[in-house]
Amino acid sequence: MKRILFLIFLALFLQNIVLANSLQVEKIIDKSDIKTGDNVTILLKFTNPFGKKIPIKIVDKNVFGNNGLDIKCFEYILPEKRETTVAYEPIKPFKAGEYTISPAQINYTNPETGKKETIKSNSLHVSVKDSGIKGQIQGITSIYRCNGVNMQSTTYSSGGSFTMQVGSNIQQSNQQTNQRGQTIQNKIENNQLNQNTNAIKQQMEKQIREQKQMEESFRNNIESNSEFLKKHEKLLNSGYQLKNSSFNPKSNNTGTFEYNYQKQNGETAEIKGEMENGTMKNLMSLTQEEKNAILDKLRKNKKFKELNEKLLKLGFNQSNIEFKQITENQTKVTVNYQNNLGENKNITADYIKDEIKNVNLEEKKERNDLWILLLIAVIGLVCLIYKKYFKKTEEEVLVLPEKKTRSVDYKKEVKRMISEAEELFKNKKEKDAYEKVSQALRFYFSNKLKINAEITNTELLEVLKKRKSKDYKKIKNCLNLCTLVEFAKYKANKKDFNKIISIVKDIVRV
Repeated sequence: MKRILFLIFLALFLQNIVLANSLQVEKIIDKSDIKTGDNVTILLKFTNPFGKKIPIKIVDKNVFGNNGLDIKCFEYILPEKRETTVAYEPIKPFKAGEYTISPAQINYTNPETGKKETIKSNSLHVSVKDSGIKGQIQGITSIYRCNGVNMQSTTYSSGGSFTMQVGSNIQQSNQQTNQRGQTIQNKIENNQLNQNTNAIKQQMEKQIREQKQMEESFRNNIESNSEFLKKHEKLLNSGYQLKNSSFNPKSNNTGTFEYNYQKQNGETAEIKGEMENGTMKNLMSLTQEEKNAILDKLRKNKKFKELNEKLLKLGFNQSNIEFKQITENQTKVTVNYQNNLGENKNITADYIKDEIKNVNLEEKKERNDLWILLLIAVIGLVCLIYKKYFKKTEEEVLVLPEKKTRSVDYKKEVKRMISEAEELFKNKKEKDAYEKVSQALRFYFSNKLKINAEITNTELLEVLKKRKSKDYKKIKNCLNLCTLVEFAKYKANKKDFNKIISIVKDIVRV
């Protein structure tokens, strides 16, 4: 019966967790084919299951191609209708590349439970192609509009290392705007503000020009370097065409760079490296033909064959192959696998001087920490309830709290208790006499076995049974008889009393 009640309680508890309503949010993008200079809109699609307006706070960062919005906090009232889509201001990317946009975080109070909750959207992968647009002023706008505070600022850059923050607007909702006409002082302040803004703009334009000049000089130094030209011409002669390039200069002749190439059939190649004070360092190139040669050697490797066969038998299939060039003579290869459950495993290897080395199997441990913590909490709560109300384990009986006591001669004390029990029986206090005998036994074994704490009859018997005491049956009969007398379920008599006194004296040897 107890087990049935426990299962019913568990089912109801888990049902409350499963059936609890919550907001849902999905992050989407309005286009898939994106080029530099395009207007791209990020949207949040909400599902509201409550049928009422919900105040929410949005924390979201949508930055890619050196442009975007960084929303520190934005208050919004979600309408009562089930589905609502919120669109941000369009973002114009200015740098080609692959970007990951982090999930949006939504904070709100659940109207059904009254508890504060936080949900997150999905992340987005954005691929931006180069359209040839150059020299655009790029800016990341930070926004904070919560708790009556309205703050907004934009950090501008030219695509290089230069950045500058221009404009910052702070308003408190409890401020009262003076509606009277401008005074002379107002006009002076506004005129000064305009002058400051123009000065900042001129300074920004100057630094952008300097940045562009440094980038052009750095590029010219690279493309006039004999080592680079040798690799570049080799790729062109092999049918590759320059697709795009990127630079990160620190000065006219110091910085890092990358050139990407592609054939008409889609095969790719790259040249990347570093220049320091005009000297080329760690110049590397990798073509599709070289990648194919590396893969051919990897597939012939004995250990790779074994690991690959093992994963295939476990239901994993190859999903992607990644190459990471460490030096001109070393490339890291990662072969990705995935099964139908979405689990991931990798086989990694190093290609060093025409040899495959360090072949290993790695696992990607993908998990949702929030759900794991919730599951642990639920399991812990269930175990606690079951342990407290439905099951009394042997460990609970045997693991007794340690209690510091004074150093006493417990045998002498037991002898005194037995004498006291005999005296009580003579005075017709049979119930008290049997209780004193039971107490003497418990006290004796508590000290002898170094439990050093008050124990019950049941606990004492459990300990003796576990230790396989030769006197277990005698002690059990003695304690059972004492219990029956104590609860008036057995009429005490002198013969039985003398018998248990004899048993106790024999056990404790007094």
